[in-house]
Amino acid sequence: MVRETATQRKRRLEKKKEKRLEKLSQETEQGKSIRLEKRRKRQNEASEAKRNAERLRIRETVTKLRANETLEEYISRLEQDRLRHEYARSIETAEQHFSRLEQVRTRIAQTRANETVEEYISRLEQDRLRHEEARAEETAEEYISRLERDRLRHEISRAEETAEEYISRLEQDRLRHEISRAEETAEEIYLSARTGPIET
Repeated sequence: MVRETATQRKRRLEKKKEKRLEKLSQETEQGKSIRLEKRRKRQNEASEAKRNAERLRIRETVTKLRANETLEEYISRLEQDRLRHEYARSIETAEQHFSRLEQVRTRIAQTRANETVEEYISRLEQDRLRHEEARAEETAEEYISRLERDRLRHEISRAEETAEEYISRLEQDRLRHEISRAEETAEEIYLSARTGPIET
């Protein structure tokens, strides 16, 4: 294959540019809109792919770093994260505060909508254990304060819920009740099998 000279290359590129300009000059408004939309779409897809690749690279780097950190480094990192979050929340505006809470609610709702029955039961058990540990250590003042916060939160939540959310809440309550009853029944059967029937 014969390699083109610098002059030939320059001439070829100039002809290509002239053809493109001529094509663009004959382009209709609709054709222009379609072309620009395709360009925007390609740029967005390329940008998203680039962002995803960068996120993956960062995630892998962080995973490697955390896998090798000592206990002291782990505790220090958690403390730094806590302080950073506290500072960020202390300076956020009311709009930013509500926006953050809405994003958290949306993320939690999406996660819970995709969880299996096993994951749902496991999450409830983890929540129960975490709450039990926290409540075992709270003072009388903290206990009263928590009950008041819970009462207000439930009142506000239920006052703002839609008909669909109301039905969903009742369904979740029913499911939790059925799981609790099933666990109690299983425990009774287990104890009965171990101790045998009670003699009268």
